[in-house]
Amino acid sequence: MEEKRKRKEARELARKAAGLKALKEELNAKFVAKGEIKDQILVQEFSEINGFHSRQPVIGAIGGFLGQIILVIAGAAKVAQKNKVEDFFEPRVI
Repeated sequence: MEEKRKRKEARELARKAAGLKALKEELNAKFVAKGEIKDQILVQEFSEINGFHSRQPVIGAIGGFLGQIILVIAGAAKVAQKNKVEDFFEPRVI
């Protein structure tokens, strides 16, 4: 009885593995193989919220570059306080 159950489990695992392999091959054939390489697809210009009135698509930020730097530093300080990092803004002499 135990051997029959083990054989049944082995067949089930083999069936699932074959189904997964077939699915991977199908996805590769339908999507991955058809893909084409494009350079700099994720590059986006980052500027003031109005985009300096240019006709190019840009990612605008309220407060411009300086506002974003302030937000990054404030976020880093909040994480430092949460993780109990002391003297986050103090310069250190090495």
